[in-house]
Amino acid sequence: MQSPTEQVFEYRRVQKERDDMTYAIKNSNADLRTETIKKGSPHTLLITKTHDTYLAQMKIWNHDGMVLERLERMKS
Repeated sequence: MQSPTEQVFEYRRVQKERDDMTYAIKNSNADLRTETIKKGSPHTLLITKTHDTYLAQMKIWNHDGMVLERLERMKS
């Protein structure tokens, strides 16, 4: 999960282990999405990195930048 280039990780385990991993991911602050691929046995838990936190922080950053620009214009 620490790789800067790998976006998807396939976790092929029995259901109990997949459930435990899904629970751990949902109860963490990690930007990860999970999906079970029901092809083959045991099934595969597909774990995908997302950029949700990054996008939310960029939205705040852009908003703050607009507010600062307005304040600068008001000072002039």
